[in-house]
Amino acid sequence: RPAVSSIKISNGAQKRRWITEGQARDKMLALNLHLPLLLALMLGLGGVTVWTVATRQGDWTGSRDALVSLTCLGCSLVLFPQYFFWQPNMVHLSEFMVPMTLTIIVSCVLAVSAWRRAGRVFRVTAALYVPVALLSLTLYDINACQSGGSGGIAVSLNKRVEFRAENGVCVKMTPAEFEEADAIRKIIAAVSAPGEYVICYPYHPEINFMTDRPSFEYNTYVDNDMSGDRFYSETMRKAEQYRPVVFVINNWDINGTEESRFSNWASDTYHFISKGYMRAYKHGNFEVFVRPDRADRIPSL
Repeated sequence: RPAVSSIKISNGAQKRRWITEGQARDKMLALNLHLPLLLALMLGLGGVTVWTVATRQGDWTGSRDALVSLTCLGCSLVLFPQYFFWQPNMVHLSEFMVPMTLTIIVSCVLAVSAWRRAGRVFRVTAALYVPVALLSLTLYDINACQSGGSGGIAVSLNKRVEFRAENGVCVKMTPAEFEEADAIRKIIAAVSAPGEYVICYPYHPEINFMTDRPSFEYNTYVDNDMSGDRFYSETMRKAEQYRPVVFVINNWDINGTEESRFSNWASDTYHFISKGYMRAYKHGNFEVFVRPDRADRIPSL
């Protein structure tokens, strides 16, 4: 079956589509996602075979090289399930490709260095593996440089405005990003004091860092994989205990579906926040809600 790319579905897993669908970037992403699986199988089987044969023949150099490649592969595969089964997209693929890039380079260098002393079977196998490995790395690099999800060159385009966070971190943003981040920061700084809780749903822990305000949430990511009723009961318990000053809601379709919007799957919690707190800011999917007793501190933007 052909390689496929991915579309998020309601429960946070992924639905996949054929490589024949979508634009050129979708097709390349499908290859980026699935070539590492082929490489892992080739390197895993080849590495075990080379190690077994080399050990029996007393070729300790070949045995060592095979173990080095297998060790690198094992370290890389720790991150494989995260992107391949849960979120097969450029962001999570890029996390996996950090160790996998090293694995590809090391295994190719060792394969080339062993070429002269190796037998015919090894040479045939290496002649198949090395081009596939280099093709996978090349296609990933091409796609990664054009994707903001990889943290590559594309993510820096049009970022000219300097944003200095309360924790001392200084970053470059686009004018639109700066306007949004600066508004959220000003509101939180005005209505809360250091040590008071700011809660961001369903994600965005960077807001806690950039405002230097804590969160009582241990896991700062949540989506519609969780029961809305369970999330509501847990949020009510925590809200009563910690009395957060600010809730920041990003009502984006986090898993690519309307169901995955926070206001839909967590409708009871959203209703509690929107009715019990005063909305101080709305821009796009972002909403900032302030506890009523701090409403008089909300700055005019």
